[in-house]
Amino acid sequence: MESLNFQNFKCDQLGYVYKDIEKAAQSMKNHLGISNFIIFPPTPHKMIYKGKPSRMIGKLAVANLFNLQIELIQCVEGACVYKDFIEQGNEGLHHIRFGCDDLSIIIEKMKEEGYEVLQQGRIVTISYAYFDTIKDFGIIIEFASIKRRGKGKKK
Repeated sequence: MESLNFQNFKCDQLGYVYKDIEKAAQSMKNHLGISNFIIFPPTPHKMIYKGKPSRMIGKLAVANLFNLQIELIQCVEGACVYKDFIEQGNEGLHHIRFGCDDLSIIIEKMKEEGYEVLQQGRIVTISYAYFDTIKDFGIIIEFASIKRRGKGKKK
């Protein structure tokens, strides 16, 4: 199978992980002028984390900056890549997301390139997978397939 060409995908999100997303959203508003965050209450999510079923409760905040979505994530409870990030002493930029049509093909190609899936799941209409690309790129890469309601396929 042919390897992935990232120029064929649109980077559509920067994902940040914090211990407190309200504080982070306020800081981004004060220092960067990003003032349109929508903050969602803690919500449970099922996923596959490091190959095993898992469940986390997380808080999310999203805003748009030009053509990018800014996503702030706070793990309230459960095993997941976000908790790992915080436990390693990190806060801030966690992943970049690329949109795709068929996530299963991306997973197969990324595995062929030597990148394992750290976490994958589905949130409403978004199927996603995070890949362990830190060694090569210094950041986690996410691919997501977004199914549009009533319009068939995704973006």
